[in-house]
Amino acid sequence: MFRILICLTLLVCCALPAVASEAPAIPDDHRALAGLKTGKAVFDVSTSSPQAMILYLNVIEKTVATLKAQGVTPDFILAMRGAAVSIVSKDSEFNSIEDETALMAKITSLKQQGVYFEACNVAAELFDVDKANLLPGVVLVGNTFASLIGYQSQGYALIPLM
Repeated sequence: MFRILICLTLLVCCALPAVASEAPAIPDDHRALAGLKTGKAVFDVSTSSPQAMILYLNVIEKTVATLKAQGVTPDFILAMRGAAVSIVSKDSEFNSIEDETALMAKITSLKQQGVYFEACNVAAELFDVDKANLLPGVVLVGNTFASLIGYQSQGYALIPLM
C-alpha cells in the first residue's frame, strides 16, 4: 500500500509540470523587439484593390497596437504608389462609396495614432488623380521611390504591400 502511495505521488508530481507546460503561451515578439524603443517601418503600398487596402490598414492598426502593448513606439509611414494613389482619392474608379467611407475612417484612425500617409505625385499624374481629391490625411510627395530610398537610408524597415 505504501509503495502504491509513493508511486502515485511520484506520478502526480511528474504529471503536474507536463500539464502546466501544455497551457498555451500568449504569443509575443519579445525576441525580435528586445531592446527596441521605436519600431520604424515604411509600407510600400501599390495595391489596386480597395478591399486589400482596407485589409492592410486593419493589419497595420493591429501592428500599431501590438508594438505599443510590448513597449515599442511605432513610427510608421505608408507610401502609396501606382494604383494605390487612386484608391486613396475621392471618387476613385476603384472604390465604391462604402469603400471610400471605410478608407477615410481607417486613415483618420491611423493618423490619430501617429501613422503618416503619403501619395506619389508621379502615380497621381499617371492615373489622372486630381491632387485636390486625395483623402484627408494623405500628403502628396514628389516621388515615393525617392521616399522609399530616403526612409530606408534612415533605418526604416521596408514592408511591401501589393
